[in-house]
Amino acid sequence: MIYLDNLNEIGRLSDFSPVKMEYNAIVHCRRGRVLLELGGSQQLRVRAGQMLLVPARKLLQTVMVSSDVEAGVLLVSDRILKSVLASQIDIWNRAMYLRETFVIDMQRWSDVLHSQTDSVFKGEELTLHREFVLSFLRIFLLIICEELLRQDKAALEERVSATERE
Repeated sequence: MIYLDNLNEIGRLSDFSPVKMEYNAIVHCRRGRVLLELGGSQQLRVRAGQMLLVPARKLLQTVMVSSDVEAGVLLVSDRILKSVLASQIDIWNRAMYLRETFVIDMQRWSDVLHSQTDSVFKGEELTLHREFVLSFLRIFLLIICEELLRQDKAALEERVSATERE
């Protein structure tokens, strides 16, 4: 697991060349905008208050980064992701591989996640640091899963509503 509080710390992303990471990437955009190409074909726009979720081994290329961008990046291995999410891993897998939901709105969680993420990953060393980090990571990932479920529910309601109008 790697946490970077600045998107520009990933040098390979900032030079606009394609990257295939071995980690699942969670990019929390706090300010500005980023335009990326995923898998060589799908363009994703990420703006302030949104999170970009990229499963491991997906080809990712930066197309544009606004000059005012502020974004934190959490890189998590498949092993840690499965271990921490446990029985909720199916929510992540459905979103990433079936529905291909890569951008989610996290506006309501944005401030809390930013301040707590910095505290946990960049704060003082604690005696139980590993346990604290894993517990926080579980909460962080469960918040993401909750938003993925909320987004699925809203999309289903929209489809039902559209069907009823026809």
